[in-house]
Amino acid sequence: MKRGCLTIIIVLLAVIIAVFVALNPAVLDISTVMGFGVEQYANNVAHFHRDKYIRTLREMPAYRSIMPLVKADTASMFTLPERVILLRGFTPRGSVTWVAAKAYRGKREVNFYLMIPEPLAAVGGDATNTCFEPVPASYFVTIRTLYAREYRSMVRDRVAVTEPTDNIEEQKLREDRTFAEVTNIGVKAVFIKRADMPLVRRIHEFYLGRKNEAIRLLQLDDSFTLMTNF
Repeated sequence: MKRGCLTIIIVLLAVIIAVFVALNPAVLDISTVMGFGVEQYANNVAHFHRDKYIRTLREMPAYRSIMPLVKADTASMFTLPERVILLRGFTPRGSVTWVAAKAYRGKREVNFYLMIPEPLAAVGGDATNTCFEPVPASYFVTIRTLYAREYRSMVRDRVAVTEPTDNIEEQKLREDRTFAEVTNIGVKAVFIKRADMPLVRRIHEFYLGRKNEAIRLLQLDDSFTLMTNF
C-alpha cells in the first residue's frame, strides 16, 4: 500500500515537473548560465522568460555585467547604436531594470547588459518604455521572404533541377534512388540528383539556417558580410 502511494506521488511529481518545463522554456536554457550567470537564469525561470527580438530606440551603453550605478558611467563595454538585439532576460534593481541581451560581432556572439532607467513593470511583458520596442512580425516575414528567394535562385544556379510534368513522372522520380526531392524551390515537387544534396543543404543553411539568420539580424558590425561556402 505504501509503495503504491509512493509510486503515485512520484508520477504526479514527474507530471508536474514536465508541465512546468513545457510551459517555461527558461528552465532548460543552460546557455543563460554560461552567458549571464546563475542569478539571471533564476530570474528567467521565475519570470517564465521567453527570448524575443527587440529594437533599441537610441544609443545606449552596453555592460559586461550588472553593477552599481555609481560605477556604470565608466565601465561600459561599448556603445550600442540603434539595433535589433535579442532580449535574454530581466533583472530588476529597485528603480531601474537591467536587460540581458545578445548580439553578434561578425560570427562572434556578444552577451551584454543594458541598464533601463525604468522599473520592471514598465519594461517586462508587453509594457512600453523609452529604450526599446518589440520587432514586428512583418519585419521577419520580409527578411525571410528575401532570403527564401535568394535560396531558390542559388539552388537553381548551382544544381540541375528536375521538375516533373505529370504525376507519373513525379512518382518515377520518387522511386528512383538516385534522385531526392527538395522543398521551397518550386510550386510543385522539385527533384535533384541525390549526390547534390550536401551542396543544397549548405545553400539552405547559408540562406535559411537559424544561426545565420540570427547573425544577420543581430549584427553589430555594419561592414560584416557572411561568406558563402559553396
